[in-house]
Amino acid sequence: MTSTTLFTTPPPPSTTSAAPVDKDNLALLIDNSKSTHHLLQIHAALLRRGLHHHPILNFKLQRSYASLGHLHHSVTLFHRTPNPNVFLWTHIINAHAHFDLFHHALSYYSQMLTHPIQPNAFTLSSLLKACTLHPARAVHSHAIKFGLSSHLYVSTGLVDAYARGGDVASAQKLFDAMPERSLVSYTAMLTCYAKHGMLPEARVLFEGMGMKDVVCWNVMIDGYAQHG
Repeated sequence: MTSTTLFTTPPPPSTTSAAPVDKDNLALLIDNSKSTHHLLQIHAALLRRGLHHHPILNFKLQRSYASLGHLHHSVTLFHRTPNPNVFLWTHIINAHAHFDLFHHALSYYSQMLTHPIQPNAFTLSSLLKACTLHPARAVHSHAIKFGLSSHLYVSTGLVDAYARGGDVASAQKLFDAMPERSLVSYTAMLTCYAKHGMLPEARVLFEGMGMKDVVCWNVMIDGYAQHG
């Protein structure tokens, strides 16, 4: 009777080195991911390869989780990241502002300052998206303190926040002092005028705009429909 071999000797380890991981390709896969299932697979691959703390891949993963509506995954990743930089702090603030979780966004901003990490223009503009009037004034003070008040994104966000809060005078003062203006800046000021029934001012601003899109036209139409 012939005996059956139950155990075999494992083959010797390969002397050829493993193919290098293409981080650019992984970053592209994260950016192009359209489903949570696919993103989870990529995340698992990063964990297996020890790349889950790679600064660019980690940032892209957090951003993609939030963009797919899974803010909790993004938050978990953020809290597991050692020494997050200003870009990661800005993303987590922006993500909470996007979901109208302003108090959480403000809390993360306060935590960021205690580390201490200095905000950049995108940090403040992200925070201003959901700001009510009182916090907007505090953010304005920080913008001046950190030398960011003249940055286009920050000044536009401040104009919009003051306008939403009903402080037309502050919005107008900021708008007039802006060294450069974008279509978004003009639209924010135009909306402020139209919302508060200041149609002559809105008309002058509208006619002086070099470029107008459908949003600007709708603002004017709505303004005249409500206050004309």
